[in-house]
Amino acid sequence: MSSLIEKLFKAQQARFGKDEKTLINSLAKKQDPWPNGIVKNALSITIKIVNGFKCFVVQDKHHEPNDNRIVFIHGGAYVGEISQIHWFYIRNLIKKTNAKIYVPIYPLTTNEYSGQLDSIDFLVNLYKQITENEPNKIYHIFGDSAGGNLGLILAQQIKMNNYKHPQNLILFSPVLSMEDTVTAEVLAKNDPILPYDMLKTLINWQLQKNDPKNPLFSPLYGDSNNVGNIHIFVGANEFFLYFVKLYCTHLDKEGIKYYLDIKKGMYHDYPIFMIENAAKETNKKVYDIINGKFIE
Repeated sequence: MSSLIEKLFKAQQARFGKDEKTLINSLAKKQDPWPNGIVKNALSITIKIVNGFKCFVVQDKHHEPNDNRIVFIHGGAYVGEISQIHWFYIRNLIKKTNAKIYVPIYPLTTNEYSGQLDSIDFLVNLYKQITENEPNKIYHIFGDSAGGNLGLILAQQIKMNNYKHPQNLILFSPVLSMEDTVTAEVLAKNDPILPYDMLKTLINWQLQKNDPKNPLFSPLYGDSNNVGNIHIFVGANEFFLYFVKLYCTHLDKEGIKYYLDIKKGMYHDYPIFMIENAAKETNKKVYDIINGKFIE
C-alpha cells in the first residue's frame, strides 16, 4: 500500500472519529460544500435552490455541455458533506464526458436527526424540475456509498412517479441495506475505509426507529424494474459487498439486467479516489457508460 493511499485512509477515518462522542464533536464544526480554488477555477458553477436546499449546477468553464446530464449524489456516511475528493472526481468526470452535472447538497444526519426522508423528497423534486426544464436530455444518476443508497432510491421513486427515467445508474459501493449481518461484519474487517463500529453507529443514526427493510432506507427491498441501466462497482474487501450480492440475486430472480464489477483486493468506494490501477480501469468504464460507448 502506497504512503499516499495510507494518508487517504487515515484522513477518511479521522473524518468520522474513533467513537460516538468524537464524531458528534467533529460534526458540530461547519462543513463547507464548496470546491477549492483549483477545481472552482476550472468549472462554471451556479446554484439552484429546491426545497430550501442547494444544488450546484456544474459544467466546463470554456465549453458548452453536450446532452448528458448527471445527478451526482455524493457519499459521506450520511453525516459528511461533499469532500474535495468528490470535487476532483467531478472535475475529471466533466473533462472526460463534457456533461452538465447537478450536485445536490442534501441534509446531513446527526445523532438526533435522520436526513433520509428529507433528502429523498429534495432529490425527487430536484430531478422533476431539471427533467421538466430540459426534457430532451440524457439523464444519468451517479452515487457513491451513501449517495449510492440515495441514488437507487431516487431511481425507484422516479419510476413510481412516472417521471422521465434516467438512462443509467452508476453506483460505487452503494449502501443497499441498513441491516446488519455476521457475514457483512466479517467482510468489513478487511476494509480500511470504514471502521465497522462507527459504521453501525452511523446507520443507527440514519435509521432512527425505522424498519431497516423499508425501501426508503434500504433500496434492496424496493422495485428496481425499469429504473434505468444498473451498473454497480464494488470492492471485494468491504462490508456492503454482501448486500450487493444479495441485491443482484433479487435482480436475477426478477429477470432484471445489470452490470456488476467486483474488484479483487479493493476497498470501499475505491474508484472515487482515482489512484489505484483498478480505479482507473473502473472509471474508464464510467466514462464509456456516460458517453454511450460501454460494451460489457
